[in-house]
Amino acid sequence: MPIDNGFLILKEEQPTTDLAVGTTVTTAAGLSVVVDSVQTGLTNYDGSTMTGIHVTYVNNGDEGADYNVYDWKGEDANGAQQNQGYYSEGSEELQSGTLAAGGTVAGNIYFDGDIKKALYFANMFDKSATASWVLA
Repeated sequence: MPIDNGFLILKEEQPTTDLAVGTTVTTAAGLSVVVDSVQTGLTNYDGSTMTGIHVTYVNNGDEGADYNVYDWKGEDANGAQQNQGYYSEGSEELQSGTLAAGGTVAGNIYFDGDIKKALYFANMFDKSATASWVLA
């Protein structure tokens, strides 16, 4: 709820860390991102464990917004962060591109191992995540 201090309206910061799956985060540019669902315990072709997430982007801004599978990292219980992995049974995987104003795109991202958090980076060169979701 905005706070009116008599001079300007201040918006309360929305929490962006350790979010529940299904919670949407909106960037300053108007791009909304959400981890819609999680698939744990997937088995890859070599018997290794994989974790899948389904994400959705909605561009509520006035200009195009980029989206990319490299906007996302998975974090394990030890705090190690990794980019997507190859899952032989993967489907509807998130691609990369530009989302027009008013547009939406969704897809799956797969990570090696048992991932505990999904991290979203509005800028893939940032060291700190813009938002994070707890997966388990």
